[in-house]
Amino acid sequence: MKFMTCLWLMPFILLAGCGNNNSVSEEPQGGETLSMEVTPANMQMSAAGETFTIVVKADAAWTVKTDGQSWYSLSGGSGHKGETALKITALKNATDQERTAVLSFAMGTDYKKEYTLKQAKGEIENYVPEGYTLVWQDEFNDTRLTDGKPALPKTSAWWYETGNSGWGNHEIQNYVAGFSGTDTCSIVSDGTLKIILQKRGNEVLSVRMNSIQSWKYGYFEARLKLPKGKGTWPAF
Repeated sequence: MKFMTCLWLMPFILLAGCGNNNSVSEEPQGGETLSMEVTPANMQMSAAGETFTIVVKADAAWTVKTDGQSWYSLSGGSGHKGETALKITALKNATDQERTAVLSFAMGTDYKKEYTLKQAKGEIENYVPEGYTLVWQDEFNDTRLTDGKPALPKTSAWWYETGNSGWGNHEIQNYVAGFSGTDTCSIVSDGTLKIILQKRGNEVLSVRMNSIQSWKYGYFEARLKLPKGKGTWPAF
């Protein structure tokens, strides 16, 4: 029996927020020095996952952007002159690694400020029946590449089953070896493997991955976030 998974597409959630419509946005006139204070100065979240509120005190209207990580979200993306409350919600950290994120604030024409969030490391939940011993695992904790792009799955742990034109279960997609040209269908980021459907003209690209390990008997476990909708057929 082999540890195998294939997916058609990966959903994503876009979290966005708006500022207070009743607030007055002002910017200092002509060459004034802008300043911003964020309270508390440091944010340390527990592994359990929770919602914190920070207060941004600024000389003018401002905006804030996340670094794209999916384990936390913001209640809004902008604020006004004076004090603005911004809520930060973190998901449970089910890994044994501390998580760090950076918020980027901008104000006026050239004022920028970075704010660091940290979440304590958690514990990987164990569902293995008594008497079993771990022989192989992949937590997908590869570091990011130097150019800022997410890492690719390790070829020392995974290989790709490739096929097209109805190969497999009379499916319409073309299973590629991770990527085809500039279209990438499998990446590793934020402690997860993401299998991404790509549409190139009339062609549909996807990935079918298999581990390089295999066993006849055993206990096999994975934590998955699956897509839904007409035409999707995820499998593990």
